[in-house]
Amino acid sequence: MVQTRAWRLPDGSITTEQRVGLRAPAVPAGEAGALALHRAYWTEVEGLLHGLVRVHEHEAGVDIRLLAGGPALIRLGPRRVTVGRERVTCRYPILGGLLTRRPAGALTLEQVGGPAAELHSSVAGFHPRLGARPGLPPWTGILYPRVQARIHDAVGRRFLARLAGGAPS
Repeated sequence: MVQTRAWRLPDGSITTEQRVGLRAPAVPAGEAGALALHRAYWTEVEGLLHGLVRVHEHEAGVDIRLLAGGPALIRLGPRRVTVGRERVTCRYPILGGLLTRRPAGALTLEQVGGPAAELHSSVAGFHPRLGARPGLPPWTGILYPRVQARIHDAVGRRFLARLAGGAPS
């Protein structure tokens, strides 16, 4: 079962973490595992939104675009892969886009542990344009939890469930 935690910091940034336990590692150790995390996540982004958004990979990173040639909703820097004995991490810095208030934070996809591994998906330090701004009433950011946060949660659940071999919870 996928577990989710989310919170807002005083600076207006959002952090969400999702995790699921595994009976066995879902991806191989090393660069191949990081690439598998990368491919699986972006497949879920495009699949969940039925082509409304497209993932555009390029030398400078990844853009999540509205339709094929539309504006970048979120721009991410190049993936940074970290591989250890019992850890495979694929991390993308958040650079901007229409749905971001400012460049900050990161998307991280990760598998940790040996035989009893866990998969993690997190967005940390993200400043959503649709979120409440510091110093303003919380209702000013009502669209973020009702739209963007729900989409992110659904993508993360599908990503983790697919790699864990089950249905999204």
